[in-house]
Amino acid sequence: MKEYGFLNNHIIYEYLSTYPNLSLNPLVIGYERCKSNKGVTGLRKNCYILQFVISGCGTLSVRGKTYKIEKNSLMLLPMEEVSYAPDKDDPWSYIWIEFTGSQANSLLSGVGLDADSPVFVPQNAEEIYELFADMIEGIYRAKRQDCYGLYCAATLMKIFYFVALQTHAEETAPMTEESKITPVIQFIQEHYAEPDFTVQKVCDHFFWSPSYLTRIFKKIMNIPPMKYVVQLRMEKAQKMLDSHSFTIAAIAYACGYNSPYYFTLEFKRYVGTPPSKYQAKKVEPS
Repeated sequence: MKEYGFLNNHIIYEYLSTYPNLSLNPLVIGYERCKSNKGVTGLRKNCYILQFVISGCGTLSVRGKTYKIEKNSLMLLPMEEVSYAPDKDDPWSYIWIEFTGSQANSLLSGVGLDADSPVFVPQNAEEIYELFADMIEGIYRAKRQDCYGLYCAATLMKIFYFVALQTHAEETAPMTEESKITPVIQFIQEHYAEPDFTVQKVCDHFFWSPSYLTRIFKKIMNIPPMKYVVQLRMEKAQKMLDSHSFTIAAIAYACGYNSPYYFTLEFKRYVGTPPSKYQAKKVEPS
């Protein structure tokens, strides 16, 4: 890893020559090594701030949510009320860049950074670090440079490029069978008590064939999908019977059965005793 002179400072920053007509217009570049006694910083600026945490950790609060920020993380401070603070035991050091621009908001949204998603953990953290570090090192070594804002704008665009690459790769990564079956399980849990619920209804919703659904469901859950439906229905039935608040017919309808008689047969197959005897056993004195 490169060695950088700016790391010998507690804080260093520079106001850049700005180019208001640029789609991305850097204003300030800086570095700070926070002390453990530094408190909470609250601010609202008329620009965006992107920070890369070099070491240590801290917290960021935006829109009522607080995020724990670790080393090698990017965090965005949007143009609204935010607060942040270093960890008292392991205070962070970070490089920051402040920027505006006609396309700044669109660029941030395009790479998935906004007030609702202000934290990003890059897979190529060392590369991102060097991009930030080279910007601040140029200021540290050469002080003011004409057109340095253009270099920072280009570097910031490159940072956004790397973030976009990772975000896109994560969004387009092939789904595993486990990840495919998760929404299916959720769908079944939401609809199993409907009287007309069938495996075909699941297939129609997810545009799968019955054979494909049954194969991957059984592989992941170790049970065919319709047996899983019965399991959910019987678990609900047992809870309702245990409450002694419902008739057998009411329980049957609540669990997705149009016929109390068929429900009774299904319950006996699953539990080993009819629902009436199951309920009676629950009230027998010990």
